[in-house]
Amino acid sequence: MLRLQDLYLFNRPEFIAFQALPALHTLRLHQPRTDQVEALWHMAIHDQVGYSPWRATFGGPQFVATLPPPRLAELLQQGDALARHEKLRALVIRTFPAFYDPAGHALLTHALLQHGYALEATDLTYFLALRRDGFEKGLHTTGRKKLRRAERHGFTFHEEEPAFAPEAYQIIAATRQRKGYPVTLSEESLLAHLRALPDYYRLFSVRRSGRTAAVGLVVVISPSILYTFYVGDVEEFRTHSPAVMLYQGIYYWGVTKGYRLLDFGIGTDQTEPNEGLMQFKRMLGGEPSLKFTFRKDFHPDL
Repeated sequence: MLRLQDLYLFNRPEFIAFQALPALHTLRLHQPRTDQVEALWHMAIHDQVGYSPWRATFGGPQFVATLPPPRLAELLQQGDALARHEKLRALVIRTFPAFYDPAGHALLTHALLQHGYALEATDLTYFLALRRDGFEKGLHTTGRKKLRRAERHGFTFHEEEPAFAPEAYQIIAATRQRKGYPVTLSEESLLAHLRALPDYYRLFSVRRSGRTAAVGLVVVISPSILYTFYVGDVEEFRTHSPAVMLYQGIYYWGVTKGYRLLDFGIGTDQTEPNEGLMQFKRMLGGEPSLKFTFRKDFHPDL
């Protein structure tokens, strides 16, 4: 059975209910004897295209580890039937990163390719396995120097309350603007997420003498996985590299809370390698993993 607590956040009912989704459809596979759910797949339809996810880091089918390949094919056939009924032009699926569930990712990738989906985009994402003594061991020499420098200059890590969100947002937005990245979440949307999903969105900071130097927005993906959604730093403190201490603090917060993996997010920009970002994540000890986007075209007018 696919238990509620095992669902990734972006498949959970409270997240789906919170989103302003166009024409949402949820496909399910039920175990024939018990009627328990073995797999589900949320899809939002817009402009004759079915998207999974609509606005989230990833989507696509989620299923129990014991699901046989023919049963997964049945779920994909449900998707085809929906596409034909709604006269869709295409279905687009952005899958979870491979390191979340290597066996499940391999099974899903194979099933999609066998079922006529084409690989539309390939991204690299980075992660760390969370261990009690693991962060400093994984840091490259440059990272250790940056961390020690921040410690010597009196920087400290903090978990923040939701009231910190406006300040955090301004720092994140300024950082992304400085680097030429879009901000896909508005301040109003961030505040709404924190109010509606307080158990899944967490804010952290690094400070010196009460002044904020770096901030992080972390998303709880599942009982075992954390995801650093946004990170920002204040320009005047950049020479002290407070972001390294921020990641260290998030890492050990995750260890203390019993999480197993920390997702650093992608190191590519529209599939093209972002060398500076990838170098930073490697410096932190991040390991690369693949993340795919698939597309299947239909011809509703034929």
